[in-house]
Parts: sequence; C-alpha cells; structure tokens
Amino acid sequence: MLELDKYQVQQIFSHLQNQKKKSNDVKYKMVTINGSMTEARLFVDWLIERNKIDTHYTNPFRELILPNTHIDSENIPYIPDEIVKQLQTAIKECPLHIQHAWLIMMNTGLRISEVLKLEKNCLEWDIKEKIFYLKYIPHKILRYRRKIGLDDYNKIPILDPIVVNYIKKQIDNTEFLRQQANTNYIFIRLTGTKRKLHQSAQRVIAYTGSDIEAPINRLIRRNKIKTADGELWVYSHHQCRKTLATRLLTEGASIQETSQILGHLTERTTLQYYEDIDKMKIAHLDRTLFEALFDEIQPEVIKAYTKDELTALKEEILQGARETPEGHGTCLKHVSFGPCKKKSCVGCSLLLTGPQKLPMWKKLYHEQKEYIERLATYHSGQGNANYGEYREFQAENHLLKTYEDTIKKLESFIKERMKLHE
Repeated sequence: MLELDKYQVQQIFSHLQNQKKKSNDVKYKMVTINGSMTEARLFVDWLIERNKIDTHYTNPFRELILPNTHIDSENIPYIPDEIVKQLQTAIKECPLHIQHAWLIMMNTGLRISEVLKLEKNCLEWDIKEKIFYLKYIPHKILRYRRKIGLDDYNKIPILDPIVVNYIKKQIDNTEFLRQQANTNYIFIRLTGTKRKLHQSAQRVIAYTGSDIEAPINRLIRRNKIKTADGELWVYSHHQCRKTLATRLLTEGASIQETSQILGHLTERTTLQYYEDIDKMKIAHLDRTLFEALFDEIQPEVIKAYTKDELTALKEEILQGARETPEGHGTCLKHVSFGPCKKKSCVGCSLLLTGPQKLPMWKKLYHEQKEYIERLATYHSGQGNANYGEYREFQAENHLLKTYEDTIKKLESFIKERMKLHE
C-alpha cells in the first residue's frame, strides 16, 4: 500500500467506476466506492504512523478528490399541492384497489412494497388511546431491525377514520380470494382476463408495484394533470412517502416524530427530507436573489470582466455552464487568470456558491466532523496525546472550519432575503 502513488490510486478509482455486472449495469455505486477509498485512506494513515514513515511522504488516497455522491444521487420529488388536488379528484376513475393503495401511501408514508404486503389483521384498535394502529412489516429494513433487536412489525397510528375505512374495505373486498388462496395478504387478485374468470387455470396472485403505478400514470395522461409549468406529471410511488414527510415537517412535526411515522432506522434519513424542504423553499425565491448573490462577488474579481463579459457570465451561471467539478457552486475564474492549480474549490475566492447548495455544505460538514472524530479516536487509542499539533489533523480541522463558515454565511444570506419576501 505504501508503494502506491496518486496516479495508481486514480487508476484504482477509475477501474472500480468502470466495473459492470453481467447485465451491463454499474457494479459499484459511487457511495460504495467513496466509502472504500475513505477506508483505504485511514488504513494508509495508520501504516504511516505505525512504520514512522518520513513526514515528506503524502498519503496518495488523500490526494484523490472524491465526487459528492449527494449531488449525483437521484432526488425523489414530492407531489405539489396542485397535482395532489387533481389526483384526488381523478383517482376515483381507477379500480378500488388502486384508490386504496394510493390513499394509504399518501396518508401513512408506507412504501409500495409494504402496502402490498399488508395482512388482514393489519388494523389494531388501541383501547387505551382509542385509535387504530396500522401494523406492517418494513421489508426494506427488516434485516437491520432484526439485527438491532426490533420486532418484525412496525406500528403507526391512523388518526383519519377515512383511511381506516379504505383499509377495512380492502380487507372485506378480498376475503373470498384470501380463503381461496389460503393467504393473509389483502392486495391480491385473480390472474387472467374477465373472459377467463371461470376457468380452472385461475389462481390468486399479489399485485405488483407496476400494477398500481402504470394505471395512475395513464390516468395522469388521460386527465392531462400538469405542473404549474405546463409539464405532465410523472408519478412514482416513493413520491407519496416524500409528500407525507414534507407535509409533516412543514406543519411543525419534529424530525423524531416524522422518523417514527416513516419507520426510519436513524433520524439522519429524516433530516435529509428536512434539508430538501429548505431547498424547496429556497427554490421559490425569484431571480432577484441571484442578482443579490451576484452583487456579493468581490470587486477585484468583477474588475476582470468587461460589461458584456459580465452579462455573458451571468447567463453562463444561470445555465449551469460554470458548475465546478465537485458541485460546490460556480467558478468565476476569468481566462486572463491562467490555468487553475488548486486541488479543491473549497475556500476559493472565485467560488460563487448559493442557497441551493446549502444541503450539500451541511452534508459535507457532518461527514468531515465525523471523520475528524474518528481520526481523534484513532490517535488517542495509539497514545498520541499531541495529535492536535499534527499538520494533517490541523488541515482537516481547517477544512471543517471552512465548511462551517460557508454554512453560516449562506444561512445569514437566506434569512435576510426571506425577510424581504415576507
């Protein structure tokens, strides 16, 4: 490991990125590769300390700039109010099982896999609290629940009697099929078409996610359900979960309460929804916010541009043509400044970063803080009492401080602009 240089490390990184499965899908997700590179970085740090390597030797894994996986990951949208209202009216055109599945997801935050696996005894009446609880198995995280000693079933309160009635109807509507198939699942159907209904080849099967999703998207196209921008809405099941989380958090529910309702193992997952809401609110600010942000650019940077170049620069920024490779914001570097020699854009005076990047800066800050804590624990375990004086440790702390300063600056900027829009 100690014989590797930064070019070989880059080759390893590229090799992992290019690995494919037999199906030609990507073999390793970027978050997995990043995690492996981080572990390798820590391992080489340990080898350097253990073997008392010359301080001039640089850990090659520290010279590798890892992409921000949060920026690359798909962000599932919530369903806007105007779309929800149209869907609530149009959904009545769908068969009852589709209506029930959609309304359960919208009001409970259950995943489609959890809805389709609901059982006939999923409703439990709490005598003491005088409310119904919905009992379901969160299959996606079932293995982790068992690992930490939790019960297979999760329970959430159902406060809306209308939702309770939907579930009861679905239970009643499939009673005959359950008896025929000897199953407890309530989202089931007969195979085949109506013409084959009385044939002996008929059997009872469970609905799939696409059995629910495809008809809803056909409904949207048929009723021309569009966004405020005139675009046809494209529906996916997870949008229901995101919509409920958005509604709960904007109406004042705590992260802990929302986490319990959604069945998250950690509140960090719920925190991401909260940050997305911040981002959603920020997105509603008009172009004047961008103009105000542009006015914050340091005068010496602006002086390098002519009036026409400055106008062109604004358009390039709005079109995303000057986005930095790491996704931290926009590069304002003029061609006259020469080639950039910096390894990272963080802390650069030519970096223009705005409120829409705030969730990313917060994520980077938390990741860096956790890394420093692990580093401190490692050094303490090795008996290195003066690790705080190490150049490497000070550099990591400086990076953390840069993240913190950037977050404070952006939050202050947002608060000032929000006051103007109240």
